[in-house]
Amino acid sequence: MENESFIKVFVLLIFLIILSSANADVSLSLNKSMGKYEPGDTIVISATISNGGNTAVPARIEFVIKNKDLTYVFGPQVYSIIIKPRSVKTISLYNKKVGGDMPSGQYSVISRLIVNELVASRSEKEFFILGTLGEIGITLESCKDFSCTKKTKVFSEGETIYLNYKSYLKPEIDANLVLPNKVKRPVSLPYSFKAEQNGTYNLTAKASKEGYHPTKKSIQFAVIRKEPEIKEEKEIKFTTEAILKKQTMHIDYNSALKGIKVKAKITLPDGTSKEFTLPTTLELKQKGTYIIEATAEKTGWKKTTKITTIKAKEAAKKPGEKQPLNLTLIAGAIIAIIAITLFALLKLKR
Repeated sequence: MENESFIKVFVLLIFLIILSSANADVSLSLNKSMGKYEPGDTIVISATISNGGNTAVPARIEFVIKNKDLTYVFGPQVYSIIIKPRSVKTISLYNKKVGGDMPSGQYSVISRLIVNELVASRSEKEFFILGTLGEIGITLESCKDFSCTKKTKVFSEGETIYLNYKSYLKPEIDANLVLPNKVKRPVSLPYSFKAEQNGTYNLTAKASKEGYHPTKKSIQFAVIRKEPEIKEEKEIKFTTEAILKKQTMHIDYNSALKGIKVKAKITLPDGTSKEFTLPTTLELKQKGTYIIEATAEKTGWKKTTKITTIKAKEAAKKPGEKQPLNLTLIAGAIIAIIAITLFALLKLKR
């Protein structure tokens, strides 16, 4: 097992040595037609690739052109090639006339030769462009906060809208805001205002800076009517209780929620009704069924109604009213008296 591992490591080392030697035999160098270019000149960039080895080498070239401010970037471009053994080859990478899209300044050309996913060779060149006007990179923003961390294009009525711009050049900005009623308002960015009109707003900004083309940008955003918030009211949980004491009924309620008011509509046995605020005590002037309809109220809570029925077997006696005679009781008493009298007479005769 140890011998097999040693052989594998040895073969891997040989492969890496061959691979590195193959990579060492290939090279890349960039060529440029001039060091300085003006409008109308043609920029020509090429690469010379050489292979000093005895075997063909598959490779790829990665290539990019960019200016110092990164306002112009071409690439990255990738070219796949096979470099023949003992050969030198020149490939055209870039051929373009200098135009208004290429700002004046310093440019870098960077190219790499990749073989077996390793960088076998690298080359860089620089050149300058003179006499052209650059492009001003600018972005307009509409936000919900001053620092513009919450960007949006839709706002609600009454919200504060923050308008701003981003540009690495810090140009002069001439901005106008067109309101939904078509009124045009000059603004100085950054700018904030309270949304009072519903509809579409249009922000237009013109950026200018010496040595650059003036740039015009615009964005649209909208203000919509704010829908009223509808809070769902919670139901009040409570119970009612009626306690009968002789010829009165005490009515009260129980609830864990404090601050509620409970009003009760009490329907008497004869169908008439009265209203009270609980707790209350009611005199039972009628026999029969009493219906208690209690309603609990509290600000921000939903009204809740509970219905309770109580049956009264006896009514309260009216002032001056005599209780009716119970004939059964009287007859029983008379019979008892007669029985007792007869019993006493019989005892005397004996």
